[in-house]
Amino acid sequence: MSHRSTSISLLPFEGARCALERWRRRREPGARIPEEIWRLAVRLARKEGISRTARALRVGFYELRERVERGRAPERSAAPPGRNGSRFLEIPLPLSPPAPEGVLELEDARR
Repeated sequence: MSHRSTSISLLPFEGARCALERWRRRREPGARIPEEIWRLAVRLARKEGISRTARALRVGFYELRERVERGRAPERSAAPPGRNGSRFLEIPLPLSPPAPEGVLELEDARR
């Protein structure tokens, strides 16, 4: 039985790996990865791919994916969330001539 090893070139990740390893050696137990390092990881993930970056930097795939997707999302309203966590969204419609009747369906991309 042959064993196939998947290796990735670590060259594009070297700066981020060094910063992350330096932080890991000095961090307090339970400390979160600093935002500066996450921003670097997100930039790398956009260029090199999320899975590849997560493996090279030894960070969580899903956390990295969420941060990459969040960076692509449009700015959210500064209004505070409503009772059920939703935000009010105003969609301007033309007043004249009257628009044809229709249905507008919205989905929460986070669900």
